[in-house]
Amino acid sequence: MRVVLADKQANSSDEFRRILLGQGLNCEIEDVVEYGCLARRLAAVHPDIVIVRCNGSVEDALQAIRTAHQITDAPILATGEPEIPLVREAMRAGAQEFLDVSKLREELTDALKRLDSGGERASQRGKIISLFSPISGVGVSTAAVNLAVSLAGSGSKSSPEKVALVDLNPPPTDLASLLDVEPKYTMADVCSQWERLDTKMLAAAMVEHSSGVHVLAQAGCPRDGTIPRCDMNRAAVRQIFILLRRMYPLVVVDLGHVLSEDHVEAMQQSNLVGLVVRADVPGLRRAHWAMEALTQMGLDHHRFRLVLNGYGGRVQVKQAKVEAALGMKVSWTLPENAALVTRARNQGVPLSQLSSLARINSSFVGFARGVRTQLEETTT
Repeated sequence: MRVVLADKQANSSDEFRRILLGQGLNCEIEDVVEYGCLARRLAAVHPDIVIVRCNGSVEDALQAIRTAHQITDAPILATGEPEIPLVREAMRAGAQEFLDVSKLREELTDALKRLDSGGERASQRGKIISLFSPISGVGVSTAAVNLAVSLAGSGSKSSPEKVALVDLNPPPTDLASLLDVEPKYTMADVCSQWERLDTKMLAAAMVEHSSGVHVLAQAGCPRDGTIPRCDMNRAAVRQIFILLRRMYPLVVVDLGHVLSEDHVEAMQQSNLVGLVVRADVPGLRRAHWAMEALTQMGLDHHRFRLVLNGYGGRVQVKQAKVEAALGMKVSWTLPENAALVTRARNQGVPLSQLSSLARINSSFVGFARGVRTQLEETTT
């Protein structure tokens, strides 16, 4: 989305413009203009949003809002100190919303969500599916990698789907090695700069795999035996997800098996959360606990989908009993194929590269198709 920003003094808006870029918005230096130059800029470009900073003469700011209202059909957002007379007059002049400048980052995020959900712009926001398991060793990273590759491969050859794969596991992790990629920048690097993060910075941290998937990975195991730093926090995760929605139509997130505050934030920002379990008693017990804990944290069950991984063994709990134990229907079942999965992990390639006809690969194709269908029905 392109934004034109009107201000009393254009050269005083660097920090304001950085916040806009942090929302994944396009606001060039030339798009920041003084009140008197707003009409000329709007005649030259066709912005998606106009923002007027009410930080100078009130009448000049109101006139800028009236000018924008007369020239463009784009939504107009006013921002400043939320004094009741100013807010009232700004709305009368044509502003759609008034944002408190002291809470600009948060209020702008909420305003953009309302604009997205209120019209055609909703289709421009990417959809996010996160995969999580409350118990280790059930193959969440393998599932995330192969789901992302299957989603990318479901686009046409002339217009392949643009898919991001994001690693939110605490480092060190194995996700980068599963696709044999070496990230120049890690998730920890991105999180350490989250307050000044924009789409260009985030794009520079993504590594493109030959499948077309763009990977943002955590650090692997350092050869010197040091422990990689982990700078993730809820605010950083929220900022990264905001930008990912602007950059990619589809995002797959590997949440691993740790239930932390930043992982809960990721679930809240996701359209769907795949609860990945194996059909055994310890796994089901953990899954039941996790769902109860997440409910108490304010996450409702509607965004969760049950995924049975490695299913098909004779001694496993039957699907009907799994559903009864968790109070959820199984959405997708991924069969056991330890030999092929191990080969793929050892070679650092997706399953489809080893055997496109294997049943497990067909299951991931169906998984991707089902995810795409359900994501199209969500509005998060």
